[in-house]
Amino acid sequence: MKHIFIINPTAGKYDSRQRIYEMADHLRTAHGLDVQCILTKKQGHATEIARKLCQTGESLRFYACGGDGSINEVATGLVGAKNASMSVYACGSGNDYIKYYGTKEDFLDLPSLLDGVETPIDLMKVGDRYSVNVTNFGFDTRVAQVGNVLKGKLGAKAYTVGVVAALFSAMWTKCRIWADGEEICPKKLLLCSVANGRYVGGQYKCAPKGSNDDGLLE
Repeated sequence: MKHIFIINPTAGKYDSRQRIYEMADHLRTAHGLDVQCILTKKQGHATEIARKLCQTGESLRFYACGGDGSINEVATGLVGAKNASMSVYACGSGNDYIKYYGTKEDFLDLPSLLDGVETPIDLMKVGDRYSVNVTNFGFDTRVAQVGNVLKGKLGAKAYTVGVVAALFSAMWTKCRIWADGEEICPKKLLLCSVANGRYVGGQYKCAPKGSNDDGLLE
């Protein structure tokens, strides 16, 4: 199996590249593993990298080195590939999806990641894109817009700043929702969350009963 670390160099408050390179060298020299590190250069690049490598037919395990955005991009690149799996090296400013499984520290423990048991998960398809964790519209859309601008400086606190901004600009969204052929909400709403995971914004448990492998959305 080939181990591929896809690294977002702009993820998180601190540059984790050197630490990841050192871990990769240790895996090569001490454990004899086939390891490759690849830096992303633009938004969506992780998807391009993963998709292209999956087409080689090799047995691959990817490690998304970043936050929730990196996880989403790598997972999207793996859709339909039976020769690949992924894990996460959690060095981003937002690490909500991994809370489904444990703590951030669990996903900085490389030996545990290497020994991790592979298990299938559900994905949400939104237009021609995929969502791994939670798809929001309404209030949280504005929160995310503000938070994405500030997360490089504020980390998880950026989401809280986004909430304050949304209070003044996104209290009601014109929207109609159907589920299983039935309209289930009025024409205006505050927020709708459709979840595989359980957390958003670093600390908000939006879907306590969310399950990412039951074929259902919360």
